[in-house]
Amino acid sequence: MIYILYMTFMGFICQGLLGRYLGRLGSLIVGGLCLGSSWVMSFLLLYEVVYNGSNYRLELFDWIASGSIVVTWGLVSNGIIAIMFVVVLSISLVVYIYSIEYMREDPHSIRFMAYLLLFTFLC
Repeated sequence: MIYILYMTFMGFICQGLLGRYLGRLGSLIVGGLCLGSSWVMSFLLLYEVVYNGSNYRLELFDWIASGSIVVTWGLVSNGIIAIMFVVVLSISLVVYIYSIEYMREDPHSIRFMAYLLLFTFLC
């Protein structure tokens, strides 16, 4: 599950930092591959959760610790989370593909695509 988030963020980093060196076509391919692989992994997560009944819980760190009360910060995957990953990443991939043609003449299209991947990561 963490790789789904990781790939969209890595697409943002690659387009944001290396977009100037990769060129328009190279950065669009890298961003599209990162977003596309996240999309495929979201379907794999949905399969694992729905058909195999696997629920994942990843505790990252303790957020609040006061006496016997401990609140942890982490990631949990269940059926609703898996469906939301599929929906959000499907829409983001369609918007990304549409934006490639729509922003074709814009000189700042690489930056726009990087921000689109950042928005997908934050959603």
